[in-house]
Amino acid sequence: MKVFNLILLVDDSEEDNFFHRRVLLKANVTKHIVECIDGEDAILYLKKEGKYSDWNKTYHIPDIIFLDINMPKVDGFEFLEAYKALPAEIKEGLIIVMISTSQNPKDQEKAKSYNEVADFITKPLDEEQIKKIIEQHYAKTIKA
Repeated sequence: MKVFNLILLVDDSEEDNFFHRRVLLKANVTKHIVECIDGEDAILYLKKEGKYSDWNKTYHIPDIIFLDINMPKVDGFEFLEAYKALPAEIKEGLIIVMISTSQNPKDQEKAKSYNEVADFITKPLDEEQIKKIIEQHYAKTIKA
C-alpha cells in the first residue's frame, strides 16, 4: 500500500482524532499525521501562519486531508471556501476527503458539489476505507 508523507486530520473531536490516528498508523499509510481542531486551524497550518509559522523545519504539505463537516469556529464547508483561495502550490496533488457522522443527504450533496472534495465517507475511518481511497485516487502512482 502507498505510504504518504503526511495526512492532515481536521476535526474538533479529540476522540475521533485519537481513533483515526491509530487506524492510520496501524494501516501504515503515512509517515506523519497532523491534527487541526477546526477549519481555521487547518488553513493556518496550510499557510504556515499563526502557531505554525515557525514550523519551517518540520512543515510538510499534506497528501490527504480528512475533513470533518461540523466544527466550531470554521466548519468543513467554510474551510473549503478558504481553501479555494490558497496558492496552487499548496493544493497540488492534495486530495480532501470529507468525513462525518452526518447521515443528511444534503451534506453529502453539498460536499460533492465542491471540486476540491475527492470523496465523502462516514465516521469512523477504517482500514477498508483507507484502502479504497488509495486505490481510487492514487492508482496511477501505485503502479508506477
